Amino acid sequence: MLKTIALIVASGHSSRFASSSITKVYQKIKGKEILYHVLEKFTDHCLVDEVCVVVKPEHEKYYRPILDEFRSIKVAFGGNTRKESVKNGLDLVAKLDPQNVIIHDAARPFVSERLITDVIFALRTSDAVDVLLPIVDTLKRFDENNNLVIVPRDDLCQTQTPQGFKFKVIYELHHDVTQNVTDDISLAIERGLIVSYVKGEASNYKITFKEDI
Repeated sequence: MLKTIALIVASGHSSRFASSSITKVYQKIKGKEILYHVLEKFTDHCLVDEVCVVVKPEHEKYYRPILDEFRSIKVAFGGNTRKESVKNGLDLVAKLDPQNVIIHDAARPFVSERLITDVIFALRTSDAVDVLLPIVDTLKRFDENNNLVIVPRDDLCQTQTPQGFKFKVIYELHHDVTQNVTDDISLAIERGLIVSYVKGEASNYKITFKEDI
């Protein structure tokens, strides 16, 4: 049994990334694709036994040259939603019989070795591990009268990836729960599982808009 597998989700639509027709994970930073930077972080990590990636089959001309630069990365194909894509990835990971899986968005190329290590270490005593970063900006919303209202931020956090799981836990959740979710830890929370967390990093932001590169 492998101990820890990283599952990289690179099958998003990039609908908010106003640039060329190329999905954002194939845009380049310092001469290398965003997906390359992510795969390098996880393949180089001493506590990650294997890396799998979820991609769109129609993007083979983009992802194949990247994967050819690495020793061995297994590929699953994404679905119509993020949840479906992750489920397809977990079906691939299941064939490797791991103890843990850490799931990471390919649009976060600046994840650090320290953060990956913290998530893996936290899985020694937890079934699910979130990555949280306290909100530091002032938040506002519009009320029913379209007036701006301050939102208290003291107990608010934003979630990052990689999120870690005991493999059997997240595999069963993805096969048992049908509703769509925006991240995988939400499935554990919905089921009432105890979720631990590690502190995220401001540098581990998700590339969403062209200006983020």
